[in-house]
Amino acid sequence: MDPGVLTGRFSELSALALPVRAHVKEQDHSGQTLYEVYTEWTQTELVRGSRLAFCQRWSLIIEEKHRIQCLHPPGPAVPLATECLSSFSPIQGLRAVIKEMSGHFLLEVTEL
Repeated sequence: MDPGVLTGRFSELSALALPVRAHVKEQDHSGQTLYEVYTEWTQTELVRGSRLAFCQRWSLIIEEKHRIQCLHPPGPAVPLATECLSSFSPIQGLRAVIKEMSGHFLLEVTEL
């Protein structure tokens, strides 16, 4: 097989974003259920020879008869380049993040 074809296919496939982690927060509101879905993704950046990491959120509203009433468009992709470690609280939908910034480590607690 032609090496150029292999390189092209590898470039195409590695450019696809891959899911790494997801977290779902559920809230009930008068017969409707709101699901907030937080996802983390990774993607290869061949030009720079690095991996990109980003997150996105979706909101989904389900009626009491388990029919989708509304799916909001995903939020913007937010880069996770400075994150070293993150975890979700099993209670209250909180997310703890350790970031490295200017040689210091910061702990952030952002609500999902």
